Amino acid sequence: MALDDNGRIMNNDIAHGNIGVIDIGGKTTNLLSVRRLAEIARETSSVNLGAWDVVRQAREFLAVECPELDLRDHEIVEAISQRQVRYFGEPVDLSPIVEAAIAPMAEQVIAQASQLWNSGARLDAVLVTGGGAHLFGAYLQEYFRHAYVVDDPVFANVVGYYRFAQRLK
Repeated sequence: MALDDNGRIMNNDIAHGNIGVIDIGGKTTNLLSVRRLAEIARETSSVNLGAWDVVRQAREFLAVECPELDLRDHEIVEAISQRQVRYFGEPVDLSPIVEAAIAPMAEQVIAQASQLWNSGARLDAVLVTGGGAHLFGAYLQEYFRHAYVVDDPVFANVVGYYRFAQRLK
């Protein structure tokens, strides 16, 4: 994003800008501000919710609506991303339960981000990353018009740490 695989700056706007980062993990969502590739500690926070909260709610719904369907976690994650599951050959629409789970969580994340960044107008961009980025990204983009889900958000943090380490060599 800001650095190439050798740690060299490849995106000056991100590398030298004021950037908000929303990292939606499995159990927590972390918010931080970065200026010139350095974290601003007073603009860092965490919300105790993440993508596994959506999985839990989907699992509870399926236990009631499709009691004989025994899905593993990765299968529920796939069903959530597809917004449907098949039960005895028939499609079951998961859109209502997924949206009902995500919307209030996204509101909590937006509320916390707003405490840190207000409207986000002083930020050059808001990067959405982590395993839950695709689930929550559209909601966050509605509030922060300059937010976007980074490429390959599940592994973006690892790639970023690697690139930053290359920069420090």
